[in-house]
Amino acid sequence: MYAVHEINHLLKALNRFNAQVMVALDNEALTEFARAFRDTPTAKWLALRDEFSHEIPVFIATPQEEWWARWPDRLTRTALALAAWQLSSDLEILLSEIQDSDRLRNPLDPAWMRDLASKAVDEFALIRRFSCLWPAQLGSPFVD
Repeated sequence: MYAVHEINHLLKALNRFNAQVMVALDNEALTEFARAFRDTPTAKWLALRDEFSHEIPVFIATPQEEWWARWPDRLTRTALALAAWQLSSDLEILLSEIQDSDRLRNPLDPAWMRDLASKAVDEFALIRRFSCLWPAQLGSPFVD
């Protein structure tokens, strides 16, 4: 039960972070990002995201008011925000799947947590394959 309690807290934190990122990613930032990456192949965007992937945890841990000082380049800041939002959204979906599976669990089954996690990961993989959460939810960053 402790794990489910921790998942609830983490989901609340992820919801707050996602809301914070979406406020920071105003229309002006997304428009600038779209213009800068117009005609850029998806592979190049993914390469840029990989280049900054080591900074994503730092970005998530940095208070929003410090983003501008730490990452003065708006394009970099926007790319990091989008990548962090994607990661956070993916984790939120995975944890929601675990919550949903937990509601259906058999408390007498000693392997419930392992089964719960593996089922949630399977569901998550299906969701990612068929819904393409990013960039579809924001609209493509590659066009105005």
